[in-house]
Amino acid sequence: MVRLVIADDEKVIIKGLEKLLDWKSLGIEIIGEYNDGKSALEGIIALRPDIALLDISMPGLSGIDVLRAIREQNIGTSVIFISGFQDFAYVQAALQNGAKDYLLKPVVRADMIHAIEKCISKDLSEEKNEPRPDYSSLLSSSDGYILAAVYPEITGDSPMAKLLRFSLIESLKERVRDTDSSVVFSAEGNLPLMIFPYSDASKAEEYLSSLNDELRKEKGGSLAFVLSPPFYSVAAIKSETDRCFLFSGFSFFSSYLGMPVLSLSAESESASPVSMMNMRDNLFQTIISHDRKGFEELSEELIKIAPLYSSYRKNDAAFLLCNVLRNMSERLRSAMINLPELDVRSVMDNLLKSQDYGEMAEVFIAENNVLYDEVLSRTGEGSQKEFVVALDYIEKHYMEPIGLKTISDVVKMNAYYFSSYFKKNTGVNFKDYLRTVRMNHAMEMIVSSDMSISEIARAVGIMDTRTFSELFQKTFGEKPSVCMHRARG
Repeated sequence: MVRLVIADDEKVIIKGLEKLLDWKSLGIEIIGEYNDGKSALEGIIALRPDIALLDISMPGLSGIDVLRAIREQNIGTSVIFISGFQDFAYVQAALQNGAKDYLLKPVVRADMIHAIEKCISKDLSEEKNEPRPDYSSLLSSSDGYILAAVYPEITGDSPMAKLLRFSLIESLKERVRDTDSSVVFSAEGNLPLMIFPYSDASKAEEYLSSLNDELRKEKGGSLAFVLSPPFYSVAAIKSETDRCFLFSGFSFFSSYLGMPVLSLSAESESASPVSMMNMRDNLFQTIISHDRKGFEELSEELIKIAPLYSSYRKNDAAFLLCNVLRNMSERLRSAMINLPELDVRSVMDNLLKSQDYGEMAEVFIAENNVLYDEVLSRTGEGSQKEFVVALDYIEKHYMEPIGLKTISDVVKMNAYYFSSYFKKNTGVNFKDYLRTVRMNHAMEMIVSSDMSISEIARAVGIMDTRTFSELFQKTFGEKPSVCMHRARG
């Protein structure tokens, strides 16, 4: 906890300052209150607080006198002056003697937060410049080690955000110090690292989850932890730290996922681009078949796995979700469903503005629902239902040897009539439409899988590789081999 004293000859001012902020939630404890300069100086000498709020004009000794006295005794207390005088001479004297800030009465909350943040920033800077202790003697465990990188979920550069982050981290350090469960030290950027003197990842994960619950209840904020695999030499600390730092974006996702700890020792779920492609295909089918329940379930599932596919990076997750929306929109428009064009830039901007993954998920769900409702409004009435059934069947069976008669039987129409009906609704004949669907899927497989050209040809229902290559070039203007080389390197 940061320790603070207040000195003012007016008791009402002291009471007002006590109520100005929720000091405890910021990790600050008021340890002394004084009504004159002499008692304030005695209290500072005895208690050695981190911060002192001093009235610049007090009986006995002025605030300036107190500041000079504690500097002469090399006491490192940061001083913030409060005064009813907006006099340049006062301000100049205060700052020349090393005051951190000079606040005018009545003190407003934002100014106080900014002044406190200055003092804490000074403390962090001094801590950063101190030589790091040698922890190797403390890490003599024969059971191996696990390292945890710690990231506050509170974002932003406002003074209040900085204070809350500081408060969370200081509370973490105090708890760890009290329980002697691990060693804590600061890494680059003053973010703490924890080292556990054992190799049981589940034990460390359980401890960190419990610790996070305590901090959330007390401070109203959470921490996210990235846990290294076990290692067995102190010399590996640097490499394991670097490994954990690769997942520094995890805190953006942690709260939404209900997952305070990301364990790198756990076997990662498969993040195959092919399975993501299959999920997009299934999502597309729920849209054109008007399956609202399936659509909502798949949307939620996609949101849950997107962090893994994006390696817990905010920008990559935004790009992935935006790309799903763009892909759905383009495929629906290519099916000649008359949809407005998706404003990709606006969607991407809104995704990136999100303060956490919960907000990002809300943006995606809202845009996805607009897409679903637009399709429903254009294809949900009259004969358009047969058209939607036909599109749905093609999406599900494009890899099979389907023809015009197959589809006309599905929608229970005469083949000749259906051919005319299909061209009227899509602007192209059935054969060309089926080719486009197959080639679009083939393009996705080239970009998102390691399948060979012959395997892709068969996967989209074309048994002859030469025929497939000709159709691909006709559709995209280049051979599949050229496209594959460019996409895969």
